Amino acid sequence: MNKIIILLPISKKKITLAGLFSDIENTDFQSNLLSAFNGENPDINLFNRGLAGLCLRCYISEAIVQECKRIDYLYSGEKRFNYRYLLHFVLNDDGQNLIFLDKDSET
Repeated sequence: MNKIIILLPISKKKITLAGLFSDIENTDFQSNLLSAFNGENPDINLFNRGLAGLCLRCYISEAIVQECKRIDYLYSGEKRFNYRYLLHFVLNDDGQNLIFLDKDSET
């Protein structure tokens, strides 16, 4: 099966998702973003799907930073790295491109 990968550059203009999810509760926001990103709602266009994915990537980045700090703390005795060194490997996304998944959930 052919896989399609689409990367769209994001302009430097301010982009918001206002109105896209205006009728949902805050508690459901991440699940609605995931649903939009996965293309489960046919009313959401491809660009907004990518923006939903970007929001999710931003949302998890803080948890990734905290986990890298925890690893740094756990192995503080005999290591030659710090958490910033680990971030280079796990947070290498500058957010300049929108990423989409195909129907098999692969990029």
